[in-house]
Amino acid sequence: MRGEDTLVDALVPPSGPADAELLAFLSESRLVKDAWEIEQLRAVVGHTVAGFHDVVGELPRHPPRTRGAVGGGHLQPAGPAGGLRPGFETIAAAGAHACVLHWMHNDGPVREGELLLLDAGVEADSFYTGDVTRTLPVGGRFTDVQRRVYDLVFAAQSAGIAALRPGAPYGAFHDAATRVIAEGLDAWGLRPGGAAIPHESDLADMNGIVQSVVTGDIRPVAEVKLQVFGLDTHIRFPYGGCGEDHDDRAELVRTAIARTRAVTGADIVLTDVLLVGDTPADVAAGRAADVPVLAVATGRTSAAELAGATATVRDLQDAPPLRDLLC
Repeated sequence: MRGEDTLVDALVPPSGPADAELLAFLSESRLVKDAWEIEQLRAVVGHTVAGFHDVVGELPRHPPRTRGAVGGGHLQPAGPAGGLRPGFETIAAAGAHACVLHWMHNDGPVREGELLLLDAGVEADSFYTGDVTRTLPVGGRFTDVQRRVYDLVFAAQSAGIAALRPGAPYGAFHDAATRVIAEGLDAWGLRPGGAAIPHESDLADMNGIVQSVVTGDIRPVAEVKLQVFGLDTHIRFPYGGCGEDHDDRAELVRTAIARTRAVTGADIVLTDVLLVGDTPADVAAGRAADVPVLAVATGRTSAAELAGATATVRDLQDAPPLRDLLC
């Protein structure tokens, strides 16, 4: 808890073992809630759900022109006078932005036929906060394709919840949910559509080449994403850097380099490293970590937006850029 309040810090002399013990005790005490805490949680969740019901009712009749209108109006059911307030900045993302984790600009248009991802919560004076995320059809009804995807995700969520029981392995809920997703994608014929990165196996055969990942996802999520499309064959996950390691991309790159050095015992210099990415954030991370960056303009990011990379290509069909930067 040190670093939260300078006055309290000044009153209590630093003590590594005692500070660590306090943090462990506070963390464990949060695992079990008493009756009052449960009541607080149920209340804020109830207010949050009521706000979502308001949004669902209003969307078909009075669609908001912008996502900011969704985030700013409906999910403050009681207001300050009722001791309730928004627990965090509302995330209202539609269209392509709905695929971006924690999209908070909330300034784009809301169009008929699109889906709106809404993540919001009501907070009480006790500081307990509701946190609900739902995907809503802007026009009030899902299209057939939207409904099929929604139902698959809901089935995965239900399977995960069903796996939560005393004594179950910690990752059981995750395994149950991802199994449902994988089976659904198989049923739709989508999983075979994934393809390994061109020349991935060739690179694996090159002496001394180690392939891993640097991602903001936690490692289990990263593994599933790559497994679903068969992209994990040559990836050495223990060498990489994931979201649980740090929230700064450049630090994740440095983490991956340090782990590779530690595991292989190799004297790796920064010029031996190649970061492959497809966003300006990837390029910035590579530059901050002082490693070469191969930018790939295959997504929504143009080559111009990837300026600053060591090299930029339209796709990875051609091996020379990879080989030239690695050799």
